[in-house]
Amino acid sequence: MTDLGDQIVWQTREAMARWPADRAFRLLPSLRTITLNVILRAVIDTATPGAQAELARRVGLMLAPAAGAALLLGRGHRAWWSVGGIFGRRENAVHALVREELARRRRDQSQPTRPDALGSLMAASDDEGRPLDDGDICDEVVTLLIAGHETTSVALAWAFERVLRHATVLDRVREGVAAGRDDGYLDAVVKETLRSRPPLIDAVRTLGHPLTIGGCDLTAGSTVMVSIPLVHHRPELYPDPHRFLPDRFLAGRPGPYDWIPFGGGARRCIGAELASFEVSTVLSTVLAGGDLRAERVEPEQTRLLGTALIPARGGSVTLRRRLR
Repeated sequence: MTDLGDQIVWQTREAMARWPADRAFRLLPSLRTITLNVILRAVIDTATPGAQAELARRVGLMLAPAAGAALLLGRGHRAWWSVGGIFGRRENAVHALVREELARRRRDQSQPTRPDALGSLMAASDDEGRPLDDGDICDEVVTLLIAGHETTSVALAWAFERVLRHATVLDRVREGVAAGRDDGYLDAVVKETLRSRPPLIDAVRTLGHPLTIGGCDLTAGSTVMVSIPLVHHRPELYPDPHRFLPDRFLAGRPGPYDWIPFGGGARRCIGAELASFEVSTVLSTVLAGGDLRAERVEPEQTRLLGTALIPARGGSVTLRRRLR
């Protein structure tokens, strides 16, 4: 994550340079570009700009809402989509480039190992101690790209939507960024954003053994889903749950089953720390470099797009002036 920090700042400033001034625009598309470029560098950093650009293009198509809708149909429909569906075709196009990159790296053994997830997967073994085959590596890469792109961009859109509508929070974040002060408040803002506006609607688990919940007997192998927004708005866990109060996270870390934007328990998302770091870095970079205002006073409503809960107006803002 430390190595990616400069890349995140650079990508953010590049995006900001293209934002229009003094007219409303939707932040979410620009944030998607930032997070896509960052996760690509983290997961599969190719040797040539042309190959990286083509990979970004294919991954962008794979993760487009129209293709992502296939994922809503569930695992039982995956075989159909893999053969003839939108997502399956676009996923296969990404797999082809990953296989090309694997072949290139194996040919160029004299070149230094690139510090990305693909390099780690090439050196990894399965439970039997055998190297991962190319199919397994491609699946892991696609999983990391899906998990690390859309949800992070949505979390960022909500962070701006929330902070820009709470003047006290905005002023405190800006003061901390300008002073280079890390008192934990920015991290608390990120946590409160993910509590009040989680990007995903549920956390899905498969039972490893029978379980009785609320008088209902469930067998091993059953799929259960925990509603993330409902957990995050329980008054006994979060008093006055509909208010945006970052201070509630300054006292300590939330419980592993009370704050679950990345899932809970042992199956917590492996990219949780990177996502939080990226949201903090982009938020502080933007607020230090531009005077953003929410387009409207009233909060944006939540809209379900694919598997993500996005701001209904896409995080609509106005850039009044560039600070530097």
